[in-house]
Amino acid sequence: MKLIDSCHFAIATQIYAAATTKWDNQNYLMGNAINVKNYGHLSVLIIGGITAAATGSVTLICAATKAACVVAGIAGGTSAYVDPLYYYACPQSSEENDTWVKTAVASSTSIIAAMGTAAHENYIIELDTAKMSLAPWIAINVVGSGSAQLCGVYILSAPRYINSETAPTVLS
Repeated sequence: MKLIDSCHFAIATQIYAAATTKWDNQNYLMGNAINVKNYGHLSVLIIGGITAAATGSVTLICAATKAACVVAGIAGGTSAYVDPLYYYACPQSSEENDTWVKTAVASSTSIIAAMGTAAHENYIIELDTAKMSLAPWIAINVVGSGSAQLCGVYILSAPRYINSETAPTVLS
């Protein structure tokens, strides 16, 4: 079986310099919010770029609507932080590395306190979508700082449809 037949992929963020990029979530570097209602599990893969620079904290935000899936909504209760309990880190140097270290989340308001200053750092955040307090929308947020470059990919699995070809888009 091919992975594409059992999972749905969506680009979370493109590679950009975090210090100069403002997207639709205030001063946070983020991509599109996605709708997870048709999937039981979400993996967020964050891939560090070639620039050795730190970023601010990494969080996941959930909300009942796409428009509410922003950090500003947390104080008013229209969005909420998501606590996945742990994440995996792969501190890659100039050489290839396939060792992932399971790391406990200290706070849902800062899943990864700061991505490190080394180039090519990579992270995986795993989440059971049933544990989201507000659903079905979720977005990754990375506080921009320095000249860090990164990209992110949402990988949705445990579909409620037969395969990825019959599942509706996660973007609307």
